[in-house]
Amino acid sequence: MEYSFANRQIARVCTKHSSAVQKHGAILAGKIYERLDSIDAMESLADFYQIDPHFKPLQGKAWAGCYETRLNRQFRMIVRPSGMFDSDEYGTVDLTTVKSVEIVEACKDVH
Repeated sequence: MEYSFANRQIARVCTKHSSAVQKHGAILAGKIYERLDSIDAMESLADFYQIDPHFKPLQGKAWAGCYETRLNRQFRMIVRPSGMFDSDEYGTVDLTTVKSVEIVEACKDVH
């Protein structure tokens, strides 16, 4: 699956290991890169359920249309479907048709 970044700061953290380590520490930087490798290997957004049973859509106006995947108990990576994909008559995204995501947050503290 393809991915892009919501802004340059996220792109820097996700493409430059030293920036990720400086901002989030070595352990979380490793988790970020592990998750990016997983996204690379996926066929669609539905594949997240195989690597993260806690993968779920987010609620609220600020996070509408976004999904979270756990990096650890405290930190999440937030992604949003991008490109062409299908949805049902209620607006629910068919995750099997999502072939590209935008990374909105590389490492979000949820606590």
